[in-house]
Amino acid sequence: MKVRTEINNSLKEIELILRSPTDNEEVRYYLRILQQALYQKQDVQKKQIVAQKGSEFVVLELKDISRFFALDKKCYASYKGIHYQIKHPLYELEALLPQEDFFRISNSEIINLNAIKKIEVLYNASLRILTKDDEYAYVSRSNIKEFKRRLGF
Repeated sequence: MKVRTEINNSLKEIELILRSPTDNEEVRYYLRILQQALYQKQDVQKKQIVAQKGSEFVVLELKDISRFFALDKKCYASYKGIHYQIKHPLYELEALLPQEDFFRISNSEIINLNAIKKIEVLYNASLRILTKDDEYAYVSRSNIKEFKRRLGF
């Protein structure tokens, strides 16, 4: 299989083409993945994401989510102080979420930059964030420099 990108300035929108010598299960699999990715991107562009709490599914506004975090191989959104399970893993969320509002602070956490209440510099030069939901999050050492740059300090 080959994957390539072709830049064409005459196009008005992105065009995805899946070429194959035959129509088979593998082709339909990749087509489903592409369609699912496009659908998920459209949801995030609407500034919302679907989450689950118990047997209930809810639509959460991205602006009200203070952070996404992974725990016990599941992904959660902290929304107004309540933790909702999200079907997307963090690496997918990182690609889908608006970069101007969200930043991956560690392997297990993405923070809403607009939900930061306070940042503390700890004794070992690491950073601890207090969110508007009064939850703490820690910036990993490898992400501190970029995090500071994103916040302008």
